[in-house]
Amino acid sequence: MGILKADRNHGRKLRAKGTAILAGMILFAELLTAAAWAAETNEPSCDHEVTHEEQRTEEATCTSGAVERYSTICDGCGETLYTETVPVPDSMPLGHKPLAPVKENEQAATCTGDGGCDSVVYCETCEEPLSREHGEAYGSRRAFRAA
Repeated sequence: MGILKADRNHGRKLRAKGTAILAGMILFAELLTAAAWAAETNEPSCDHEVTHEEQRTEEATCTSGAVERYSTICDGCGETLYTETVPVPDSMPLGHKPLAPVKENEQAATCTGDGGCDSVVYCETCEEPLSREHGEAYGSRRAFRAA
């Protein structure tokens, strides 16, 4: 009987330790979940009590007129809390200024295939391609077709 009684006590101790370990693991998991939830809700790291206003004017581009951006920024953490974009009255887009066409992707004609190149027109201001035509060379004659 003595051996059987000792085994029962040992089993109870193991169950008590296992329950304590399990409770600790559950508590740890709950803390991790709470920390992850707080991170996901983007709770502010400061109270944003002291802020300042910034005004920035962006000049007109080829495709859009000038705008003014008004921002409220927190002095504590540097986070932008609010931004408003207002078009400048009577500001028009500048429009593209095409440069002379340039050749790109040149390939010399061979005995098995025709050569050719792309003729590309870029904007002087924003450097965006405005048009692209592919030309094929037939000896000294060049024919262009839209790509």
